[in-house]
Amino acid sequence: MENQNEFLSKELKKTVPWERRKEVGFLKAFWQTWKEIILHPKHFFSKMPTEGGLSNPLFFGVITGYLPVILSIILGFLLAQLNIIGELGTLNLGIISVILLIFSPLAIVLGLFLTSAIFHFFFWIAGTKKGFETTFRIICYSNAVYIFQLLPLGQLIAGIWAIVLLCIGAKRVHTFTKSREKLAVIILLIIIGLGIAITIALPIITGR
Repeated sequence: MENQNEFLSKELKKTVPWERRKEVGFLKAFWQTWKEIILHPKHFFSKMPTEGGLSNPLFFGVITGYLPVILSIILGFLLAQLNIIGELGTLNLGIISVILLIFSPLAIVLGLFLTSAIFHFFFWIAGTKKGFETTFRIICYSNAVYIFQLLPLGQLIAGIWAIVLLCIGAKRVHTFTKSREKLAVIILLIIIGLGIAITIALPIITGR
């Protein structure tokens, strides 16, 4: 039994624990995978399989995106119990909570696919030979940082950290053509700049 556990431990260092959760156990596999992504992203993405289906990374990405939703709802009801938000606030919280619990998983799934498609387009421009699944896996596992959304400035920190993880993952997994890589980065920076400009200008234009 000890030899079997030792063998499994060695194997997990070479693979993604989450993708062997039937052997490892659900919670242990989730924790080990999350910890590796956060603390040792270079090692994690170096050993991450680039193929093997979308279901495993998608399931992980949905869980890490859905946990903050559940925790925020619990926090909201705790505040309601302390009468901090009042009766009307409690009623609105209940309605919003039901909507979030039902529709958040679908929104997370759509967000993961859309984000992966956008970034894979730029990776394709940069000359990668890897398929969409590889980028999708990087995006889903990078979603691990969004558990920190409940912390002060958590969304900002999670967003920046996710981009850092994406860059690490892309560098470890994708192979880019140097000349085309520069073009992809320039286009991506222009789009990000336009997005920031629209975000700033929209409230001014609409008078809000």
